[in-house]
This record gives sequence, C-alpha cells and structure tokens, in this order.
Amino acid sequence: MNSKESPPLSCARWTDPVLIALVAAIVYGLCRDLPLNNAGLACVVIIAVTLVMGAVEIFYAPWRKLPRPKLSFTDILKSAGVRFAGLMAGFALTLLFWRLWPDYNTRGFSMFPRVVYALLPYVPLVTGACVLFTEWRLGPAEDDTWHLGMLALGRWKKAKRAAAVQALLGWFVRAVFLPLNFMALITFIGRFRGNEHKILDAPWQEAEYYVFAMLSGLLAAAIVPGYLFSSRLIGTHIRKVDATVTGWLATLSCYPPLLGIIFTQGLNFYPHMERVKWAAPWATELADFPLAAMAAGAMVLLLEAVHYWGEAAFGLRASNLSNRGIITNGPFRFCKHPIYLVKCVIWFLWMPFLAGDTVPENIYLTLMWAGTCAIYGARAWVEEKLLSDDPQYVAYALWMDRHGMFAWGGCLCPFLRFEWRLARWSAKSMPA
Repeated sequence: MNSKESPPLSCARWTDPVLIALVAAIVYGLCRDLPLNNAGLACVVIIAVTLVMGAVEIFYAPWRKLPRPKLSFTDILKSAGVRFAGLMAGFALTLLFWRLWPDYNTRGFSMFPRVVYALLPYVPLVTGACVLFTEWRLGPAEDDTWHLGMLALGRWKKAKRAAAVQALLGWFVRAVFLPLNFMALITFIGRFRGNEHKILDAPWQEAEYYVFAMLSGLLAAAIVPGYLFSSRLIGTHIRKVDATVTGWLATLSCYPPLLGIIFTQGLNFYPHMERVKWAAPWATELADFPLAAMAAGAMVLLLEAVHYWGEAAFGLRASNLSNRGIITNGPFRFCKHPIYLVKCVIWFLWMPFLAGDTVPENIYLTLMWAGTCAIYGARAWVEEKLLSDDPQYVAYALWMDRHGMFAWGGCLCPFLRFEWRLARWSAKSMPA
C-alpha cells in the first residue's frame, strides 16, 4: 500500500474535542458566579456537554437515512420492557456497590451520593423514554442488556450467561470510574474557580498551576458523560468489556484506592520536598534557570492539551476496559496510545530524578516513574488484545504498523508491531 493510504474511518469526528471545550467553557463562564456549589456547577457542565454531543451523534447517526422497522407497538413494548428491566437491574446493582464500597462513603466522595440521590427520581423516566424511542426507531436487538433483562425477569432459559456477564461488567466499569472522574471534576473546579485572574496576574509557575487545573477539569468534563450511559441510538453502546484479571489489575492500579495502596503506601512513591501547592518540581529545581523553568512548564501545558485532545476524541464513548467504537483521527492518527505516552512524558518533565531530597531518593523516584510507565505499557497491551477481535481496530492497528509515528520501532523490535502480537494471540485462541 502507498504512503498516501488513509487510516480506517473513525467513529467520531476530529472536531468533537473542540466542540466539547467550547461548550464546557461557555457554560462554566455563564454559571460560575451563580449560587451553585462546585458539585452543582459540575453537573450543569456535564449535562450541557452530554446534550450537545448527543445531538451531534444523532445528527450523524446512519439510521436517520434509513426507514423505520415495521413492527407492531406491542412487540416494541415487549422488547423495550426487557431492555428496561436489564438497565434497571444494572443500575440497582451499581447503587448497591456504591453503598457498600467503603471508599465511596468517605469524606472525599461526600458530594457524589448527594448528586446521585438528587438525580435518582429522573433516571427511570429518562431511561424509559430513551429505550422506548430506540426500540421504536431501530427495532429490537438481543444484545447484552437484553439478556441481563431476561435474567432479571426470571426468564433464565432465554438468557445467555456470557452476554449477561458482559452487561454486568459494563455496569461495573461505570460503578468504578464514574465517581472517580466526577469527583475529579469537582476537585479541579474547586482549584481554579474564582482564581481565573491569576493566569494573567500571578507569577509564571503559579499561573501554570491554574492553567493545568483548567485543562484537567476540561478533560474530566469530557470523560464523565461517557460513563453516564451508552446507547445504540447514537452508536455509543458497549461492544465488549475486558473480562481478564490482568486487564482489570493493570487499569485499577492507576486509580485510587489501588493507586494509593501500591505507590503511596506500598512503595512510598511520593516526593518529600515541601512546596507550596503550585510549585511543581520543575519550577523548584530550575529556579535558578527561569527560561528553562518556563520551557518545562510550557511543555507540560502543551502535553496536557494533547492529553485532553486524546481523551475528548472519544466523546460519549469514553470508557476504560471497553470497546465502544474505534477512534482513528486526532492524536490517534499518529500513535495508538497517545494518552499513555503523553502522561509518561509529563511525569518525566516533573523531574523525578530531581524531586527527592537525596541522590538515592532521586534514583528511587526515577525507578518508580519507569515502573509507572511499564504499567501503562501493560494497559496498552491488554487493550490491544481486547480490541484484536474487532476487524476495524485490526485494520487501524496494522495501518499504524506501517504509517504511525513509531513505525520505525517495529522495524527494530518486531514485538512492538501489532501484527506480531496479533499472530500470537490468534495462535493461542485457535483450538488444539
């Protein structure tokens, strides 16, 4: 194939991150001075992003050009009832998980249950309306949610166990990552709300702190809607969830509480130098070299913007451990795992080799940085394995083997090529 060959089509548009940023920024600007706490403001931003991106997905949905299936309203109601039962069963189990899991009952998550309880009465109404319209417009589909619904209704013989397990895993993904990302958004809003003027008024390193917080808040606002719901109507439904222990461990080790257990408590991976909140290691260690410090801070902000670009490219499909459609544009046009790569580079620019109080501590922190990057390498591996049975992803990954910015690495080390890994995964899955 020639060098002008294009990658496979993406299920999302390259303009989505720009639109999400505009919506979030405008809504935040209009509502920041209203008598809303940070949780309320976060909810308003999330709802606005969800509605706008949902409208965009509907506008581009292929079913708009197709005729509606000819089904009786009775059949539609029956199918919608089963699907609604599956969704409510998954939601009930999610509420139970949030109630029983200790971390979600601590002070750090205190705002999350309040928001959930405030929105709880509307969930069945909105869900029911969306399900009914989807069944009416697209027709029934015996997918994972349908099988979970059959299980919830006691129709055991018609329910496929594997499909129901996949549906439950999808709900577990939401149960784990929705609170984390929602609380992250509240935290970031709390950092920069009312401090926007410091971007221009404060010293460079403090201004960088607030810009970084804004970018991180924007990133969280782009991610949260993806964990709220999935829908066939707009093509954000879950195709497959990782059911492997390796995949879950690699992913959960990057988030609390496992993150704190492994790194903070177990490995003591924490710089001990005392600094004011905005004094990043690069600013402290390069204090005698102001131009170098500004360059490092600017590079961190640039990379965080790329990080946002990669996360927001998923739009309403954002989700860990799942396949909800293949993204091939944006930063994914150049690298299969731009988000993980950018994270590791940002953490390196935080200078772990200088962040400790002693030389041995600097060496230790650098090794921990390398170990963290290795974990993200493992996440990339298990994610590719999960997606390796999706023909569209296989076509994309093979295209990246030839045209990606790191295609040269595959020439030097064959195991870096997706084609090499795919051959071994395929061989292991073949019956003896």
